[in-house]
Amino acid sequence: MKSGNFKIKQIALILICLVFCTGQIFSQECGDVNSSNVVDIVDALLIAQYYVGLNLSVFDASVADVSGDGAINIVDTLLVAQYYVGILDTLSGCNLTPTPIGSSTPTNLPEETDPPEQTVEPGSVDCSRYSTWSANTTYSGSGGRVIYKGILYEQKWYTVNENPEDFSGAEFAWKLIGTCDPNTVPHPITPIPGANGYATRYWDCCKPHCSWPNNLPDVMPPLQTCAKDGVTEQSDPILNSACGANGPAFQCYKMVPWAVNENLSYGWGATSSGDICGRCFELEFTGEGYYAWSPGAEAIQGKKMIIQAINIGYDVANGQVDILVPGGGVGLYNACSTQWGIPADELGVQYGGLLSACQNEHGYQDLEALKKCLRERNNSLFRSRGLTQMAEGLDWFIDWYQAADNPRIIRKEVPCPQEITDKSGMKRP
Repeated sequence: MKSGNFKIKQIALILICLVFCTGQIFSQECGDVNSSNVVDIVDALLIAQYYVGLNLSVFDASVADVSGDGAINIVDTLLVAQYYVGILDTLSGCNLTPTPIGSSTPTNLPEETDPPEQTVEPGSVDCSRYSTWSANTTYSGSGGRVIYKGILYEQKWYTVNENPEDFSGAEFAWKLIGTCDPNTVPHPITPIPGANGYATRYWDCCKPHCSWPNNLPDVMPPLQTCAKDGVTEQSDPILNSACGANGPAFQCYKMVPWAVNENLSYGWGATSSGDICGRCFELEFTGEGYYAWSPGAEAIQGKKMIIQAINIGYDVANGQVDILVPGGGVGLYNACSTQWGIPADELGVQYGGLLSACQNEHGYQDLEALKKCLRERNNSLFRSRGLTQMAEGLDWFIDWYQAADNPRIIRKEVPCPQEITDKSGMKRP
């Protein structure tokens, strides 16, 4: 019967074949455990074996499952080797005396599984770009930073209602970064109470629900659609949509949001199904993100927006308002690739659009980096094609809306402002 170590070495050999192209990953100064005169991935696996032990049964999953895949395997040992030995660091002068397999945990290993926390001078950390930790916010992903009692912490994994002071360290979700410079600590906000919904975003270029006569009260004219240029308005209300039926009816570019003043904007959007065409809703932004903390959501706290419902969303939940924003994501349907002759990936992420694409590149916390990324994509996607109205709508999202990601709202129905009904042509009797 073959030993467990033999089986594991078989697995290791398979992995070696897969990742051999990664080349040399240790310094030539030391680490040549197998005396092959080259330090390579084989040595990395052997170092994991000797320093940590490939006898996987000795580990607790909550500690050793570094890769987070629910199992303890060769991938975890390699990751452990990377941390304890330092695959990316020069090993000059290091002592790699192996610990025999099956022996107790080597005494030269650090007790904590996290890298040593950063040492900083008291009060030297610039915290101006970060928000105060909130017990009501879900912090998903990793790498986000928050302020708690004047100290900056960085999140390592998903956490909710775990204050960083009590839940920081090797086994917890937060890592201490350092004490904030008092001059850079932003004034903490108190979310406006009473949120009963949240705002998402989309622009799919399709003919809206309220452009079909059968979806409207008898005495209200339908919302006009536009030709492929997005500007030429069409008088025929029964033209097929560019979505699904590949018809000639597209969303008009004039339906972009705009700022009335620094605290009020107008626009359009989709709500849940029902008799919604032409109704208007005031959205007051509470300062919180719906899924997680959003610097943009915090930045627009107290601002208000009035939107007129022109569409329904089969994927729009109760309380959700899907604001019509250029580059906001195509959602279920995509006529934009047809309208502009571009691949879908240039439109960003299907749900979330350009902002989600920028978040994938820059993370969720650095608002200025996200806004810069959005401006670059705006120039590339819209301005370079002469789509001025679309570019202006995305400018609104960047500057007035502060690239807020799914902000919580207090939603209530209000009379429609004339400026909105004059543009849409829809006014309820």
